[in-house]
Amino acid sequence: MKVIVGIGNYGKRYVGTRHNVGFDVVDEVGRRHDGRINKRRFLSLTGTVQVGNEQVVLVKPRTYVNETGQAVRQVLDWFKLSADALLVVCDDVHLELGCGRARRSGSSGGHKGLKSVAARLGTEEFARLRLGIGAPECDEVSRVDYVLGRFTASDRRRIDEVIVQAAEAVDVWVHQGIEACMNGFNSIGREDSSGACY
Repeated sequence: MKVIVGIGNYGKRYVGTRHNVGFDVVDEVGRRHDGRINKRRFLSLTGTVQVGNEQVVLVKPRTYVNETGQAVRQVLDWFKLSADALLVVCDDVHLELGCGRARRSGSSGGHKGLKSVAARLGTEEFARLRLGIGAPECDEVSRVDYVLGRFTASDRRRIDEVIVQAAEAVDVWVHQGIEACMNGFNSIGREDSSGACY
């Protein structure tokens, strides 16, 4: 069994915001595998899908982003799973729009959702997929306002493409592990061989 957690803020007012691309990826994984994410448990909306021979629990926490770890802890405890069975999907303002990065572990990079998960699990040793949403173009826009804002029409088209690619990367992680996922997903959005968008 595997667990995929999307990070985002719960509620209609946050639908389509930059901070909720993790939710968007989980929704896409559910769509690809004919799953519904509508059961309320573990402080989350959850659903279960079959990805090949693997049962996968899809999780969209109903907490705010900075309390994501509460939901993740409950899910792993209930199913008696370790952090090895977990993949967390989130936005990243430090990556250019449309870039993707998968990692087997690491620091939160300032992302409060990842920080919460690490604190609740007592480890940073869990896989994560980050989707680049870019950063504010001017200092007058605060980081909070930016991540809680919505994409422009052209940026939305681009991030929708990346969401589909990220869902494909999730399938790779389920079947082949984080190394294979990194090999495929980390090339997304690279502008040249130097990996400029990283």
